[in-house]
Amino acid sequence: MTAALAATLALTAPFAHAAGLSSDAKASIPHDVQQLIVVDYRAMQNSPAAMSLKDRVMPPELKRLESALVTSGLKVDADADVLAFAAFRVASPDGKGADTARIVGIAQGQFHTHDIMASWTKTKAKPLVIRNNSIYPMGATGLTWCF
Repeated sequence: MTAALAATLALTAPFAHAAGLSSDAKASIPHDVQQLIVVDYRAMQNSPAAMSLKDRVMPPELKRLESALVTSGLKVDADADVLAFAAFRVASPDGKGADTARIVGIAQGQFHTHDIMASWTKTKAKPLVIRNNSIYPMGATGLTWCF
């Protein structure tokens, strides 16, 4: 039992230090969050042990966010520093049904926004404008995103 615990701690060492989110990213997380997972993606990419554990450790929601970002044309391996997701519940519109689980995904890094916007212009992606934010669809994934 002790050997298994020691092996687990040794293999998860790259995840041990806290990955920080910017104040903008923190502001996008709902106040009634139920679960928050933040992965220091840069440190994970630089650790062979972490990469070998990635498929077993990373939650399905974070894998879905990662693959959707790649599909959208982002160079996640090169540009993402932190990937995170926050799970929260939203009351049903009529107030009678069950609450619905929702997820906010966050990718933080140095992205080439000009190239990404040019790609969206080519595909004629139409954003939904809410307040001062343009929210773009991420292809057929059902996910949306904004800068």
